[in-house]
Amino acid sequence: MAILSAGQASLLIPASREKATGYPQRLPNPICWHEGMLLSPQHFQQNHFYWEEQLRQQLSLINPAYWGIAQLSLDRGALLEGQVVINHLVAVMPDGLLVDHLASKDNPLTLALDFKPGQGAQTIQLAVPIQVPGSASERAEIQRYSSRSDHPRVDENTGENELIMPRLYPQLSLQSGDQVSSRYVGLPLFRVIKPEGGHPQLDPDYAPPLLSIAADHFRHAGETSSAGRSLQQRCQALALTIRHKARQLAGLSEDGESLGYNITRRHHRWIRAMVQELAALEQLADTAETPPAALYRGLIRMAGPISELDPGSIPPRFPIYNHDNALPGFDKVMSYILQQVERVNLNYTSLGFDEEQEGVFTLNYDKAWEGKDLLIELRPASGSSREGAIRWLAACRIASVTVHKELMQRRLLGASAVQIESDEKSGIVAANGNVLFRIKANKTLIRPGAKLAIACTSRQASEGRPASIVMHVPHE
Repeated sequence: MAILSAGQASLLIPASREKATGYPQRLPNPICWHEGMLLSPQHFQQNHFYWEEQLRQQLSLINPAYWGIAQLSLDRGALLEGQVVINHLVAVMPDGLLVDHLASKDNPLTLALDFKPGQGAQTIQLAVPIQVPGSASERAEIQRYSSRSDHPRVDENTGENELIMPRLYPQLSLQSGDQVSSRYVGLPLFRVIKPEGGHPQLDPDYAPPLLSIAADHFRHAGETSSAGRSLQQRCQALALTIRHKARQLAGLSEDGESLGYNITRRHHRWIRAMVQELAALEQLADTAETPPAALYRGLIRMAGPISELDPGSIPPRFPIYNHDNALPGFDKVMSYILQQVERVNLNYTSLGFDEEQEGVFTLNYDKAWEGKDLLIELRPASGSSREGAIRWLAACRIASVTVHKELMQRRLLGASAVQIESDEKSGIVAANGNVLFRIKANKTLIRPGAKLAIACTSRQASEGRPASIVMHVPHE
């Protein structure tokens, strides 16, 4: 069952409370005040409800994810013993109720955990009874508030005439479950797991509704490992990784003469792809007050240009932001971005051959590569094999297009290609199922400024034609 908050009070999100209680969802109309009217408590109560609902609805329309945790502190020691104890909590409930709980001054917020053998995670929710007519009365079917006497208050104008006034306190409680009943408004706080033979602990794979990314720090309070990082810390680390990789790549590109024009141009495209949205992402990740939804959208914007680093060049379709359980969406987009950044190898650059016609692969040969051995990697086509690709290349003529005709007339295959498992100097290793070859340098057959062509000369070997050919150029 999906973890859900309960009791959202938006005109666009019908509240479930009306079905159970008949309490109206529609906005109350304002009181018509007039001279000489006989005032009663109901006048002030209904006026309060009117303005409270006005504020609540405006907030929900401006910010659909208006509810969540602002600050949370819990007793970690008690949790190890199977007891949930909230020390401090500031939050906005889904129905707009603002909660400010302090254990030293308010009624305790505690819950004893009961893990059955083999039971999975337990979701702990903050619950408060729904608002119904007369909800502060002890005779009400659902009592939302309790009345308690406050300490004496003076007249702010005179500083005299102390009065003790009753105040309404929401009946807060903790409940276990992915959803609360229709008689309550529920806000998920965290999820607790109990490893076999271990103690209860917070589930690191769940983040509750948050009002800011700083509110997530409670999940990893006291943890020092890289795995125990908050959402904000993870995004900051990702942005730093991107900045470091772009800076290192920029340093390589300064030595453009040794790498060649094609590689330098590609590096510049990669740098632009990495930094285009980087400054905005850093601002979002470094600002503690950033709402999670805004940070998620910032990551989505980063995923667009950074797909330039992906040979497919099309980012996947990411899930929409889920305020009740945002972590899976964050994990997916952050993993995608990191995977693309890791594609940028600082030891070498890969350039793909173009298949200009069936069985003929070409690549512009840069002057900077003259006199150097070439490393090419063949990816077998679907339904083919490594052996077929090896036989195909053995039957290929490898040379600049300007000398192919001469080689064909003399029935020569051109430059020689030797199969290797890896290149020790650059650390290049063929991907699983692919084949790596070294083409020996030959200034007569492979000339700078002309296209390098690999063309199959055997109809029988053409069945092993690879799906693609990539040349790896080490950074010296």
